[in-house]
Amino acid sequence: MRIIDRIHQLLAQDEGSFHLEGEGLDQPIVAPKSEVIARELARLRSSGPSFLALVAPNGNYLQAAGNAKRMTIEAHVISPKRTIQVVLGRRGSPGAATTIDSSFGGIVVCASEVWSAFGATDLFAAFLATASIPANLTQRDITAEIALS
Repeated sequence: MRIIDRIHQLLAQDEGSFHLEGEGLDQPIVAPKSEVIARELARLRSSGPSFLALVAPNGNYLQAAGNAKRMTIEAHVISPKRTIQVVLGRRGSPGAATTIDSSFGGIVVCASEVWSAFGATDLFAAFLATASIPANLTQRDITAEIALS
């Protein structure tokens, strides 16, 4: 099942709660606490489980792929004008291209878009609190590179 289809399925089940969904989780975790998210991010491995998504009630979500030491984080953002998919990074020089290994294959990102489980936990916690992407991050639009419909 494509991630976008799974997200729509989760939203139909429970409109008012965040859901944590990922490879290696038997069922979505409804209304996860920050410490549960931190634990699941720390469990990520390149050979699997290597994927985790936190879905907000409004349909926006963060997804991490890779392993606990090196992962990439993407955001799916729904707005009245359009839906976009972005890779999140730190401000400043993007740095050299690098590959994140996951059970889905290699994912090429900039050095500024590589996160550890520790850094990702803070980002996921901020998203859990606000259902939006922190303004201090870069957002590289990859919508044209993936199929959202």
